[in-house]
Amino acid sequence: MDLSAQDIEARVLPHYRGLDGATVAPLGAGLINRTYLVKRADQRFVLQRLNPIFPPAINGNIDAVTRRLAEQDMVTPRLVPTRRGHLALDLGEGEGLWRLQTHV
Repeated sequence: MDLSAQDIEARVLPHYRGLDGATVAPLGAGLINRTYLVKRADQRFVLQRLNPIFPPAINGNIDAVTRRLAEQDMVTPRLVPTRRGHLALDLGEGEGLWRLQTHV
């Protein structure tokens, strides 16, 4: 099930700090993950609803790689943890697994 931008704003964004009043719009035409641009004031993020072929643990791998790249002074998107400190948000059957990243 694809969620509308309004549904994403209401169901996904509240799980992240500092996104009150943010807007959501489709970003590109991803073939694997649904991808959205999240904007609030002068901040931009990339939000993805992950294809079910990816286990939640994939986000730990992404975090490890991007953390290492950042340590080497490379610009890289970074995962933004949920309010509970998780690298992804699992809304369950039908609404999926979501991750938020900084926009580069």
